[in-house]
Amino acid sequence: MNFTISPNLTYSRSEWIHFEEPEYTDPDDIRLSQRSGNYTNRQFGYVSDGLFMSQEEIENHPIDQDEVGNTTLIPGDIKYKDLNGDGVITSLDRAVIGRGGFPDMTYGLNLNASYKGFVLDVLFQGASKFNLMVSGSARNMFANGSIPLQYQADYRWTPDPNNPTVNINPNAKLPGATIDATANNNVASDFWLLDGTYMRLKNINLAYNLKSEWTSKIGLNNVQFYLSGTNLVTFSKLGIYKNALDPETPSDRGNYPLHRNYTLGLRFSL
Repeated sequence: MNFTISPNLTYSRSEWIHFEEPEYTDPDDIRLSQRSGNYTNRQFGYVSDGLFMSQEEIENHPIDQDEVGNTTLIPGDIKYKDLNGDGVITSLDRAVIGRGGFPDMTYGLNLNASYKGFVLDVLFQGASKFNLMVSGSARNMFANGSIPLQYQADYRWTPDPNNPTVNINPNAKLPGATIDATANNNVASDFWLLDGTYMRLKNINLAYNLKSEWTSKIGLNNVQFYLSGTNLVTFSKLGIYKNALDPETPSDRGNYPLHRNYTLGLRFSL
């Protein structure tokens, strides 16, 4: 029996050594705008702090989140942290919340085994050190006329029929259902940022080569029966989004899904 293991790993991260830009002096400009001396693959946004579970919670919230006394907020909206402590949520409360959508790390593993007439090839591939931003209909259940998916129904903030300002869903992790995403919920934040790390069983192929003394009598050579499959299993950190999003594609569930394929075949030469 022969057995071969071929792993691979690549890691790289780009940095702006020097970028032609103004000489920033304000600490917030340096933190949010300066590129020189910083990594390129970064995402900025607000830091979330759960959901407003009731109208009473909004009215008692000590931070002015919409800059008009929280009058535009509704129960089920996302809360954000006041990072600079001035009592108001503004663009200055943004921070680096993750990496961009391009993986800084990719890896793979190829396994090959052969025994007598059997040959097995297995390919795993994956990536890490990147983030996916949930967008489009994956974020807003009614975007572009889409129909809500199961995770959106299961985890949305849900009003009590007898008191619509109070949530009755103990599993609520997502904002309440609205026709259009509210301005508050639609800003870039870590609430919608997912760890894109994944490992996928990309391909597996099992083949059997018939002995030449069996096939030469009928005028055939190199006869092989095979069974193969692609995109069979994916391990990811997408959580409740794992059945709606794919780590190799953009994060709007309107994209064409990745197929799982099986093939049974016969190869031969004359």
